[in-house]
Amino acid sequence: MARKLAQMRIENLREVIKDLRAVDAALPKEIKERAKAAADQMIPDAQGFYRGHYTQRTGKHASRIRAFASARGDASLKGGGAKYPEFAGQEFGSSGTYPQFVPAAADLEGGTGRFLWRAAIEGMEEFVEEIQDGLTEVLHKAGFKKGGFI
Repeated sequence: MARKLAQMRIENLREVIKDLRAVDAALPKEIKERAKAAADQMIPDAQGFYRGHYTQRTGKHASRIRAFASARGDASLKGGGAKYPEFAGQEFGSSGTYPQFVPAAADLEGGTGRFLWRAAIEGMEEFVEEIQDGLTEVLHKAGFKKGGFI
């Protein structure tokens, strides 16, 4: 049920990452670290939405919200996991089949999530700026003079 909220297209990204690795093996890792740091900025909002929605409970699953990233600059927020599969029901709700979950979440700009999706929507502008700045800085560090975004 995961959907992409935003997507940037970078032409010849595979070749650029290969060239970055040739210049310095740590540069692709730096892209991953910067993407994860940008996604980490959305976690406090997602945790706040979670705790605000489940005020009668401890909000224990809020601490299980994590950010993940790849060397291509992909980033995502995830919650729950194998030990806590109920997080998906809390995020998306239920159509009535599972009464322990609140009704299905309202459609919010193409997604139905209550916590992660909402945090991503509200933090998207800052996230995109952070990713662009990070990628541009890594490209300049590697010696690509024209690296940047429009």
